[in-house]
Amino acid sequence: RHLTRRRRRTEGPEEAIMWKWLGGKTRKATVPSDVDRARAAVGAFLEGRGEAAVALERLQESVVRVWREADGYPARPIRADVWIDGAACATMGHALTRRLRADGALEDETAASALWAQATLAVCSHYRHLVGPAMVAHADCHERRGDPERAADLYRAVVRDFADLADGGEGGGAGDEDGGAGDEDGRTAREALATAVDRLRALGVPTVDDIDLAELAARAARALGR
Repeated sequence: RHLTRRRRRTEGPEEAIMWKWLGGKTRKATVPSDVDRARAAVGAFLEGRGEAAVALERLQESVVRVWREADGYPARPIRADVWIDGAACATMGHALTRRLRADGALEDETAASALWAQATLAVCSHYRHLVGPAMVAHADCHERRGDPERAADLYRAVVRDFADLADGGEGGGAGDEDGGAGDEDGRTAREALATAVDRLRALGVPTVDDIDLAELAARAARALGR
């Protein structure tokens, strides 16, 4: 919501279009920042001119720095440039995850989805429609890698934080900005909840804390109009 969109390309893969949208104001500094370097590396990879390993390395450098500088946001304030850099990193992680999944590169996809989730949690943890898809994508990578315990831990985290959305209440929870039951962002968050619940049940997990997942699945389905 805070990013300045650049003009869409009218051709090329969707991931290449996405990285062009990474936003923020053009930096006046003559020395590229870590995010500038990440943007260049990710863009080169998405356009077929670079290596995934380089893109992931550059993005990780940026995410580590953003995580450190975010320092507990939103409980504590951060500079605007840190928020912008974090949002850009999350978008790059998302784009890399999509592309690497399409390429069948599961290990690199797992690394990219971790960076997507970390960047999102650093600066957008109060936007559940952004957190949910990133967490579910990362959990799915671990499930496909044959690590169901790690996947289940991530799905459980989604259930704990998103369970109230199954009731379709206005705003999706106190302090949240996911919108009401008919809002697109709210639906995205509820879809993430529903996926997490379905995957946990498929993994043989019947409850999360005191939450019955069969009952929660029914509530989530009703909230989504299924």
